[in-house]
Amino acid sequence: MKILCDPRATTVSMQLDLGSERPIFSLKLGPYVEEDGRKYQIQDKCLRWMKKFSFFNQLDVENNFLNHRFDFLATTQFKNFDLQIVMVAAKLMIWYFYFDDFIEHNAEKKTTFLALSNAKKILAGQNLHGFTETMLSDLVNDLDSYGKMPYLRKKFFSRLGEYVDGCEKENLFSLSQPKNIDVEHFIKEIRLKTVGVYPCFDLMALGLGIKDDQAMRLESSSIKEIEDIAVKHSILTNDLFGLERDLAQNNPNIILYEAKEKKISLSKVVAKSEAEANDLFDRFEELRAKEISPAFVSDYTRYIGYFLRSIVDWYLTSDRYRDSLDAIVRK
Repeated sequence: MKILCDPRATTVSMQLDLGSERPIFSLKLGPYVEEDGRKYQIQDKCLRWMKKFSFFNQLDVENNFLNHRFDFLATTQFKNFDLQIVMVAAKLMIWYFYFDDFIEHNAEKKTTFLALSNAKKILAGQNLHGFTETMLSDLVNDLDSYGKMPYLRKKFFSRLGEYVDGCEKENLFSLSQPKNIDVEHFIKEIRLKTVGVYPCFDLMALGLGIKDDQAMRLESSSIKEIEDIAVKHSILTNDLFGLERDLAQNNPNIILYEAKEKKISLSKVVAKSEAEANDLFDRFEELRAKEISPAFVSDYTRYIGYFLRSIVDWYLTSDRYRDSLDAIVRK
């Protein structure tokens, strides 16, 4: 992938190679987000954490971690927070991707069903060991030691449980290989959960020091709409940037499913997804501009804005996406 201009651009344009189709999409972006000044310290802590697990090939760990930049999401979306919360966020990102890949590559094996079952048990309070289990147990213990705001911690674990539930449903969905896919149902029952964004918002609230009595303000309809918009936007951008890879590897992707369901070209669905993502971005900015009081609400929505921008920058810099993309970034 080639980035041909200033990474601090406020628009990104991509041309996809989908065989006979080469659609271009352009997305609006928020302001560029600088990484946390402690990023190298955070990288080192992440590598040390991963290397303590004997089931990892140590060289692969370092190469994959640095090339995929799993820490980038934490050092931008959680910048300047207490280091303990930043590390919980970084570990969560790492676990997300290893857990997702483990399930995807072992879909029909008993180990996958066991990993899903064990993840639920860990979130319910058990301390288990195994491949992805040890990572999750360690992450949960770190957050439990962050002995503040029980309401937000409970909310985080509840929404993380929904992520695991979504992974289980997606695994069963993939094994069933349905000929006809109800895209709207797939998004509602699976994709909104497996994208794993809602728990990140709960960590942001924890990192901002929002107290339990203040956290109820985050349950308002306007804040919920902001969260939902950000999650839907992240799904669209993820599936746009990952479309080439998902097409080649037959991975779940709502753009592929919609083209199949409606019997239309991928280019048309890409154009529709582009328009929808940009409409969501505009609506997000409109709502966020109104949430200026109290200060903790303004801070919370500002960090969600960091999320929307930095996730796109991660797509542009992570080997997880960039190997299959060519980019033209415009101001």
